[in-house]
Amino acid sequence: MSKCYLLLWSTCLNRVVRSFVLLLVVALGACTGRSPQPTYYTLAANNDAVAVSQMTGAVDVARVRIPEYIDRPQMVTTSGVQVNLAQDNRWAEGLAPMMQRKLIQNIGAYLPRTTVKDANFAAPAGDYAVFVEIYELNGQLGDMARMVAAYSITGLASSIKPRTVQYSAPAGDTYDQYAISVSQMMDKLSRDISNDIATLN
Repeated sequence: MSKCYLLLWSTCLNRVVRSFVLLLVVALGACTGRSPQPTYYTLAANNDAVAVSQMTGAVDVARVRIPEYIDRPQMVTTSGVQVNLAQDNRWAEGLAPMMQRKLIQNIGAYLPRTTVKDANFAAPAGDYAVFVEIYELNGQLGDMARMVAAYSITGLASSIKPRTVQYSAPAGDTYDQYAISVSQMMDKLSRDISNDIATLN
């Protein structure tokens, strides 16, 4: 009776140990196979902006429209017709609202005596309204980045019809450098828009 009891106990214990080892192996495999946390990026501030005009007034910047292929959390680079999504490198928020906010900040720096705000802000309409559409934002690491955009400006007395512009900047070898290159092209776009607003004043 005692031997049977010991044999049964030994068999049960072996099964428990094997199950525990199996669960431990599965848990360790899940931990080691887990993807790394993505790195998030935002557009860099333009600390070198110099005023282009001392005009006064108010400017509304409408939401920026962007192509669907870059309207996603992942940072997008291109190689010919191939579109590459960087799963581990992402924008900290939607690229379109981030671009809109950068335009507002930049135009405010280039036109320091104007009030620049989101067109949807609950306030009286501004003297000028800016509309921007990004047609292309292409490039790959280690090469050049390129932006093609169009913008129009409407004013109370005069307007500027849609104007197409192109910019380029070194893409850099890392995604933080790529984010800086996109920022630099947005700075150029902001300056061109600010100069055109100044001519309408």
